[in-house]
Amino acid sequence: QRLDGDFDHPNDYAALMLFPLGLCLVLFTTEKSRIIKNLTLIGLAVMPMIIFMTQSRGAIVALAAGGFAYVVLQGKGRAKSLLAMGGIAVVVVIFAPSSVWTRLSSLQSATESGNLGTANDNHSAEQRFEIWKVAWSVHEAFPITGVGWGAYPNAHSSFSRSSGIGSLARGARDAHNTYLTVLGETGWIGFSLWVGMIASIVASAVRAMQRIRAYAPEYAQQIKLILLSLLAYGVCGMFGSFAAMSFTYLHLAMLVAMSSVANRDVDAFVNGPERRRGES
Repeated sequence: QRLDGDFDHPNDYAALMLFPLGLCLVLFTTEKSRIIKNLTLIGLAVMPMIIFMTQSRGAIVALAAGGFAYVVLQGKGRAKSLLAMGGIAVVVVIFAPSSVWTRLSSLQSATESGNLGTANDNHSAEQRFEIWKVAWSVHEAFPITGVGWGAYPNAHSSFSRSSGIGSLARGARDAHNTYLTVLGETGWIGFSLWVGMIASIVASAVRAMQRIRAYAPEYAQQIKLILLSLLAYGVCGMFGSFAAMSFTYLHLAMLVAMSSVANRDVDAFVNGPERRRGES
C-alpha cells in the first residue's frame, strides 16, 4: 500500500489524526515541562480542527466517542479535563467551516426521515449504506475463508451487480468498513485471528497499566490515553478500511512497547536489591 494513498482520502486523513492526538494528550497530561505542555495545546487544538475540516463524519463520531470515554474514565482531575476539553471544543466550533455543520445537520434530518438519499452530502451516506450491503453479501457467500487478502474490490464489483443493490455501489470499491473488509477477505477464520491479536495486545496493555499504577501513576495514565486513542480509531474503523494501513499496526506496536516497559519497570522495582534488602 502506497504511503501517500493513506492521505489522499479525507476520511483516512482524519482517522490518522487520532493517534497523534492521543500522543499530544499523553504529553499534555504527564509532561512536567511547561514549555512542552503548552506546545501540545497547539496540537490539541489543530488536530480536532483538521478532523472537522475534512468533514469526515466517522472521524467526528470517533472523536466524540474517545472524548466521552476519556471523561468517564478520568478519576482525579475530571473537572480540569472537562474544562480543557470545553475550551478546545469552543475553538473548534468557532473556526470550523459552516459547511461542516450544514452537512451534519442534513445527515441528521435524513436519518430521522429514514431516507438517506435526501442528505445534502452528494449521496455519500446512501452510497456507503449500499456498499455495506454488498460487503455483507460477499461475507455470506464466503463465510469461512473469505475471498482472499486484497481481493475484496474484485468481489465487490461482481456482487454489486446483484438485484436489490443500488447503482451507487457498483464497481470495484472498498467496503468502507474495516471489520466488513476483514470478514469479506479472510472470513471468520482470519477475522477471529485478527481480532484476537488486537484483543491480546489491549488486554496486555490493561494489565500493565494496572500493575504500574501503584508505582508510576503518570505512566499508567499514558497507557490509558493511548488505549483511548485506539478506541476512537476503532470506532472510526466502522466508516473506513484500515486493516491494511501501516498506521494501525504502528499504534498497536506503541501499546506493545509501552506495556513491555511498564512490566519491566514493575519487575525491577519488585525484585530490585533495595526491595530484597528491605524484606530481609
